[in-house]
Amino acid sequence: MAVSVTNTDMTSFNAITALTANPATDLVANHAEVFTITPTRRDGRVIIIIDNVASDQGTVTYSIAAGGYWGADAALTGAVAQGVKSAIVLEGYKYKSASATIVITFTPATDKILLTNHALSVYVLELPFNSTI
Repeated sequence: MAVSVTNTDMTSFNAITALTANPATDLVANHAEVFTITPTRRDGRVIIIIDNVASDQGTVTYSIAAGGYWGADAALTGAVAQGVKSAIVLEGYKYKSASATIVITFTPATDKILLTNHALSVYVLELPFNSTI
């Protein structure tokens, strides 16, 4: 299955904004799930928060596909340990595809399910234009 991510727009400085959770939907053990982010700002800088909620289900791995523009290199891969919420500031020009999306594939721990075992959720924050991050 695939998740089309709803972004949280950080429209202004010094204002509190509620985050939008994008939970995993897949119910198959050992099955990877693709999350597709569509940035709406031209520079494409986003903060991605990955929440591997369960504290006893193992590590979730991710792979952010290389983009389709001049700054693209290789996929960005990593892991989020069990019970950990992590964040990454992503440079859109390196990871935005030619179709203007950012694609992240999440893989559960062995014999685990992203939705039920990990309770995986992803949050995407679009930064205000000209932010210093």
